[in-house]
Parts: sequence; C-alpha cells; structure tokens
Amino acid sequence: MKAHTDKLNWTVERLSVSAAFGALATVIAFTIAVPLSLVTGLPAGGVLGMTTFVMPMIYSLFALILPLFPSCSLVAFVQGILMIFTPALGPIGFLPKVVINVGYGIIYDFIMLSLRRHERIASMLAGLIAFATIILHMNFWFSLMLPAQVSMKFGEILMTALLLTVPLSPFGGLTGWIIFSKIKERKLVKRLRT
Repeated sequence: MKAHTDKLNWTVERLSVSAAFGALATVIAFTIAVPLSLVTGLPAGGVLGMTTFVMPMIYSLFALILPLFPSCSLVAFVQGILMIFTPALGPIGFLPKVVINVGYGIIYDFIMLSLRRHERIASMLAGLIAFATIILHMNFWFSLMLPAQVSMKFGEILMTALLLTVPLSPFGGLTGWIIFSKIKERKLVKRLRT
C-alpha cells in the first residue's frame, strides 16, 4: 500500500505519534547508551549501538508509517531535546545534540520521500547516508567543544561507529522496512498513511 503523501496533512494525531516515536527513540537510545558509556568510560560510547542499527530501524519504520515531511525531523527534534538529559550522543547537557538529531532527521526525510516508490531501498540508503553524515557531524562538534584529548577519544569511537555503520545501518533500515511490511495493514498505520 503506497501512501498518498500529496493529500496528507498534519493532524494532532500525527503530531502526537511523532512525539511518541521521538520519546521511544530516546528510551531505546538511553537503554543502549548507558551500558556502552559505562563500558567505554565515555559519554558518547552509546553512539556505537545507536547509530549503527537501532536508530536506522526506528527512523525507517517511522518514515514508512508517516510519509509526510518533516516527520523524521520532528521525531529527531523531540529525541534531541530529551537526549540533552542523557549520556546518549555525548555528555549530559550537550546542546548540539538537538542540531545533530534534526540534521539526520532532515536527511532521513529527504531520502525517504525522494525514493518513496522504492521503500526498501530508501530505508537501507537512508540509514547508511544519514548516520554516516551524522557521525562526521558529531566529530566536528566534539572537536570544537571539547578539550583535545577528550575529543580524540570521541573521534576514535566515532570512527569505529562509522566503520560499523556501513554494514549495520542498511540492515537496520531493512529491519524497519520488514517490521513495517508486517504492520502496514493495521488500522492505526492505515489511518496515519491516508
């Protein structure tokens, strides 16, 4: 079932679902980030798990459920605001988390809507392109705002995440598409898509 994105408009229900997905993404990111941060000793340790598989899965799933611009950007904005209070994607209180998140939300929106006739391919490409771009963006922010030694540690983690992104992000996007294909006939999903 292809959504009729030309006829979709924002409603309270769609905005609420977007905010709920942003909160869900934050809970999942926090659940992954805390243990990885404890293991690595760095607040950005959770980047490895979040950017490589889980976030592409969540964002692809949401982009397919609600193919309306700027749905992923809105999810990313809510997630970025909530993540300021967690060690996910950097230290607690690190305000560029909002900018970083909205950046990949915009990239995700653009790719998913540009390739909407090829949902599976779009899901895989969006995961790869958006999260590789964001990892490089995060490295830029960390190098500007953190002391050199700390920035180098974050840089090492981010480069590992970049290497993991190549195989795992497309797989995360594909997993989001598979989940969507199993739930697309449910009433709520149909209502959000039409």
